[in-house]
Amino acid sequence: MRNFTTASLKIIEEVRSKMKNVALITGSSRGIGRAEAIKLARDGYAVCINYIEREDKAEELANMLSSQGFVAMCYKADVANADEVKAMVKAVEERLGHVTLLVNNAGIAKQCLFQDMTEEYWHRMFDVNLNGAFNTIQAVLPNMLHEHAG
Repeated sequence: MRNFTTASLKIIEEVRSKMKNVALITGSSRGIGRAEAIKLARDGYAVCINYIEREDKAEELANMLSSQGFVAMCYKADVANADEVKAMVKAVEERLGHVTLLVNNAGIAKQCLFQDMTEEYWHRMFDVNLNGAFNTIQAVLPNMLHEHAG
């Protein structure tokens, strides 16, 4: 455990307060992700609203936040696709800065009996719900480790 002096802690806090807070919220065009994007914007984060299908809802949310003086962008990417996630993170970094908060909210679920679930949907569910989290963490983690923050 590190022992910091009071002066060191003040310097650390000053640096952190000046850092731009950027949140990437996957699956945030509606529902819980939308609510989280609104809350984080109000808490001072620049937010990236990730979506895959509801571009209209994502743009509506980004426009609403921007009209209220918050910084927001939206980006279409399938979190199950590592290349799309890398491109999304690159776009966020170029426009807003490095991601300092990641909310892995994207997820899919089908209400059906197990015997009625297709193998294709089973794999898609795991690709989005598990591999999607892996892909987004892998994309933002190097900078978070470098900055000792996030």
